[in-house]
Amino acid sequence: MNRYLLTTTGIPALTLLAAVIWSLTILGELPDPVASHFGADGTADGFSSPLTLILGLAVLGVFLLALFAAIARSGFTSGTSARFMAGIGAGSVILLAVLLALMLDAQRGLTDATAATLDGSLPLAFGIAAAGGLLVALLARPVVTETPVPEPAEIPLSDTSRAVWFGSARVSGWILVVFVTGAVVILMAAVYMLLDTQWLLAAVLFISFLPLVALTGVHVRVDAHGIHWRLLPGIPRRTIPYSAVTGVSVVDMRPGDWGGWGWRLGPHGQALFFRSGEGLRIERARGAAFHISVDDASHGAALIRAYLDS
Repeated sequence: MNRYLLTTTGIPALTLLAAVIWSLTILGELPDPVASHFGADGTADGFSSPLTLILGLAVLGVFLLALFAAIARSGFTSGTSARFMAGIGAGSVILLAVLLALMLDAQRGLTDATAATLDGSLPLAFGIAAAGGLLVALLARPVVTETPVPEPAEIPLSDTSRAVWFGSARVSGWILVVFVTGAVVILMAAVYMLLDTQWLLAAVLFISFLPLVALTGVHVRVDAHGIHWRLLPGIPRRTIPYSAVTGVSVVDMRPGDWGGWGWRLGPHGQALFFRSGEGLRIERARGAAFHISVDDASHGAALIRAYLDS
């Protein structure tokens, strides 16, 4: 396990484990049920059994640890963005641990949990979590891996010869799970609204469903007429003629540089981003550069250059 992953998960994991162990040792001093939720004024307004509260927060903490560990392994982040994500993940888990300890400590020796108050403990919990997240962000050392970008081979074209290249890219792994889950939830909600004759809300949800389906993949074709791309359902689609192209290169694309997946705007220009790795950077005569994450980008770039030179 590299130092980055150990730091981002190890410190919050130890904090959560310490809070859970301590909570289990004071079970006999707690009322049953205990206050499990407090309002903004610090008074108890939700209750559950002590063991349910402890195990529930522990499971939630483990889930968050696993989620941010997966993000760290996936290459989603790099550099400053990796430190930021490390701090957010660690701070979230530390907040759960501190809240668990503060809530139960406020109820030790009580016979009725309705008398429990947190008073000024909530700002304290958020302050400790923020400090812990900042500490992890400072200690984290993201692993920087240099991904070699293959230089496009030359493809000679005569005045009479023609060639076509096809490429594609799709979201996969846990990102695909998120997309599919979101699409299913939206579709089910739309159907429910439709059956409930709430036409406007149903229409809005159906319209929201379409981008999730569209932004799961892209197909790219390079031929004598230009660079053609279309999203997975076939729409939207665009053609970039060679008259509008000033250059092309192969780049290593990472979600941390674009702030996520899908159709993105950033300091580097526009991007259709679906998976980490090589992609095309298309320099345009007007407007910002256009990036497309696509398999076998080196051969696509080589053919584009050949058509630009012919």
